[in-house]
Amino acid sequence: NPWVTGGESAELALALWVMGESDRGLEVLQSIQHLRDPETGLYWTGYVFDDEAIWPVELTAWTAGSLLLAVAALGGHEATCAVFSGDRLPKGLDPDCCTRV
Repeated sequence: NPWVTGGESAELALALWVMGESDRGLEVLQSIQHLRDPETGLYWTGYVFDDEAIWPVELTAWTAGSLLLAVAALGGHEATCAVFSGDRLPKGLDPDCCTRV
C-alpha cells in the first residue's frame, strides 16, 4: 500500500538541500507534518494512505534524528551545514596510497 515514512522523507529533504534544492526539501518536510504527534511533538515512523492509519505505531529515535538533521541543514545551522556540504571535511587518502609493490 502507498505509504510515507518520516525518517526517509527527512533524508530526502537533506539530499535535496545538498543538491541546492532547499525549496523542494522544505516542501518535503512540510508535507510530513501530519506525522507529528500533537502530544509529544515527536514524529510517527509512517502512515499508510489507503488505510488512513499510522503504521508502524512507533516514535523512533531514527525518525527524530533524521528530522533534526534535515531541519538543522535547511535552517542553516553552521555545524550541520559544514558536515553535510562536505566543504570542510578532510580530503581522505590519495587513491594511489595503497598500490601494491
